[in-house]
Amino acid sequence: MSDLAPAPELPAMTAAEATAADIDASGASATAHPAQHLRILLASHGALPAREARDLTDQTRVRVGGLAKYIQRPPTAKGVAFGALEDETGMINLVFSPPVWERTREAVLGAPAVLAEGHIERDRDLLTEVARAFSQFRRHLQERGSTVPGHDGMG
Repeated sequence: MSDLAPAPELPAMTAAEATAADIDASGASATAHPAQHLRILLASHGALPAREARDLTDQTRVRVGGLAKYIQRPPTAKGVAFGALEDETGMINLVFSPPVWERTREAVLGAPAVLAEGHIERDRDLLTEVARAFSQFRRHLQERGSTVPGHDGMG
């Protein structure tokens, strides 16, 4: 074994890279949620954490950011799509009308992180954000050299 080259010195991973490595290796991270690494960036774009958005009253306009998860468009829903937006504080349900889905589906399915704008709808104990617009964070992440692990496009 003496003919093996020594292992190269590697730079230490950033916290975001460590989270990505955990998720790639095991499907989960015990240390951080991917959106936690984006909280300052999300806040700079006016995004509330999901926990705070859940406290808003009915019909309040809201912007939240994180990972689009569990996106589905059942054939019985007449073109309406459903999903959730997940961040380090929890999840918020999303509803997309057919025109909003057609206009935003590439952003929702193609980005590692999204910014969702819409309004809160409350029905008894159920809270949903009715989405009207989405923005991708891909460009912002690339500029920062960051990654958002754990997003497979379909949640």
